[in-house]
Amino acid sequence: METEAISPAIFIGPKGGGPSLIESTAARCKSSGQVMLGFFYRLVKPLLFRLDAETAHRMVLAMLSAWPISDPPAAPRELTTRVFGLEFNNPVGLAAGLDKDAAAPAAWQALGFGFAELGTITPRPQAGTSRPRIWRLPEQRALINQLGFPSKGMEAVGRRIEELRAKGLRLRIGLNIGPNKDTPASRVASDYAMLARGLGAIADFIVINLSSPNTPGLRAFQSPERLREIRAAIDEPRRSTACYLVKLSPDIDPAELGAICDTIVQLGFVGIVATNTTLARTEVGIAWEQAGGLSGRPLRDSPPYRHPGSDHRGGWDRQRGRCLSAYPRRREPGGTLYRPHL
Repeated sequence: METEAISPAIFIGPKGGGPSLIESTAARCKSSGQVMLGFFYRLVKPLLFRLDAETAHRMVLAMLSAWPISDPPAAPRELTTRVFGLEFNNPVGLAAGLDKDAAAPAAWQALGFGFAELGTITPRPQAGTSRPRIWRLPEQRALINQLGFPSKGMEAVGRRIEELRAKGLRLRIGLNIGPNKDTPASRVASDYAMLARGLGAIADFIVINLSSPNTPGLRAFQSPERLREIRAAIDEPRRSTACYLVKLSPDIDPAELGAICDTIVQLGFVGIVATNTTLARTEVGIAWEQAGGLSGRPLRDSPPYRHPGSDHRGGWDRQRGRCLSAYPRRREPGGTLYRPHL
């Protein structure tokens, strides 16, 4: 049952960010905590880059996890953004992948993010692929990851978020969900339904991740038929009223994109997260053929990632690329949130 007319929303997050708005917002919402963190990062970056990428990631996340809950910095009122029935104090949020197990939401709130998308979260704990599984490309300001959904599982992450909410966390929380690697294809929709039921009450919105390149067979669930299967499972035994978005791959064939986006709208999903990492290499100027998903500047600077700001329904633009213009507009333009990967 619909309670209000909600325009579809698009998250622009080419795992590299939208620099002009992000830099502008950061400058206007700067707090003493942000200044201190910036100084700290410049000081320790040379040391962190001597470490394996995942070791450095874990060290910084462990430090940020000790950040006490505090009030977020005040954001200018004109940055307030309303999409799919939710109000965000600013449109810049943290994309999924950095904080998979809700280790540091208090830090994201203190640093001024408008929301944090946590995960990907799986039904049962799983380790992901073996290390090494993150590779830096410093000259290209990019990463390749082959993580494979490492997760403490929905019960542990759910408890963590409930504890933080009880202590006063006010940050908008999105939860990115995906199936366990050993779940057979016939049970993938059930995994999504289990996660939606188990985590829906503690999330402001849920992102159905169908596009990781590191979970075998997952991208097949972007097809219209599989999307219907997932939506039906989530809505059993009654239609869910939670805010669900679908995270798509940047590598979808442009000829298939229109039908996929039409299906997403028809099924009542409130938006698209555009996009996950890419398997492309030479198309975005990368010569290294290491397996895994590529993120960073090569994607951000690729022409198809730039928001076209138009109402046409044209697929991936003219190039193989990112779903920013295909989501149909209804009644009013859909909202836009920005999700940098740090």
